[in-house]
Amino acid sequence: MKWILLLFLISLFSSCSKDTKEIYIDNTQTKVERVILLIGDGMGPIHINALKLERGNDNFIFFHANSVATVKTRSANSDVTDSAAAATAIACGKKTNNGYLGVDPDGNELKSIMRYATENGWKTGLIVTSEMTNATPAAFYSNTESRYNDNKIVNQLIDSEIDILIGGGISNIKQGMMTETLRHRLEENNYSLISDIADFDSQNHERIAFFTQEYGMMPTILNGRSRAFIPHITEKVLNRWDTDNFFLMIEGSQIDTESHNNNLSGVVAEISDFENTARKCFEFASRNPGTLVVVTSDHETGGLTYSEQFLINYRLTESSFKFLTTSHTSSPVPLYAFGAGADNFGGIMDNTDIFRIIMRLVEWND
Repeated sequence: MKWILLLFLISLFSSCSKDTKEIYIDNTQTKVERVILLIGDGMGPIHINALKLERGNDNFIFFHANSVATVKTRSANSDVTDSAAAATAIACGKKTNNGYLGVDPDGNELKSIMRYATENGWKTGLIVTSEMTNATPAAFYSNTESRYNDNKIVNQLIDSEIDILIGGGISNIKQGMMTETLRHRLEENNYSLISDIADFDSQNHERIAFFTQEYGMMPTILNGRSRAFIPHITEKVLNRWDTDNFFLMIEGSQIDTESHNNNLSGVVAEISDFENTARKCFEFASRNPGTLVVVTSDHETGGLTYSEQFLINYRLTESSFKFLTTSHTSSPVPLYAFGAGADNFGGIMDNTDIFRIIMRLVEWND
């Protein structure tokens, strides 16, 4: 009788596991052939919990991760990092000063994981809602001691050999390279420039550039950006490359924007968009063994925390949260890893560890 009961319990737990983890793949396969890195700019742990305001539950794709970690974010010269230094740490594996992109504190150039991917014959791509020359994406292709060195950053973008570029416009281009010159240079470097998502599938070019406007970021969700756009274009890129080795970085750029503005509704909308995009990536990884998905943040913005009202009634409303600042903070940020090699992430990590772990999993020499 005991054996019958034991077999019943094993069967019950096995069926429950199958139902609740249906999108899981076997993460013991550590040969990583594709990497999707998602960076929620400014996203802290309370930002994610604020999604409950919109969803009414915590069934977020992040919580289906195979491994979870906490990431320290300080830069080389400050307890509170900016996006340039934090993205450089993630992209290049080295601490640097605030404002520096792809260089160490002495100004020596660093090679990003995007460059390693290109040199190893992998497809590469950037999808962001900010300007394509903003600090976080720029850390993956630029080397400069100032994140505001627009001319240099634009030229380095053009020469980067990144296969797919999708984002807003170019920062301060009126003070830098003229739009027509930029277009001409991109076309000279074998980019097909498209202006509508409908044109994406018809392109046979290896390199595609899709800037949604000439200057500045895409609109925020609350100011008119479609909630379907980033998840949809991400899915198109993944389907285009489903048989290839690739490194794709996706940034939820305007979580940071809305956090600087202390706009909780805007934060929730941007986090929701980012979560929907991550869901597409987890689903792709579940269908394509050998894919690693890493979701993290460059830093926390706004000091988002729970308010006294939350502590009184324990029910989530907008008054359950409050911002402590309009700036960045030194708060650690979450990391969620899913798919091949995900079990290499965990515990308390430094942001530079993200680079080193991925480099080891793909077997590239730093």
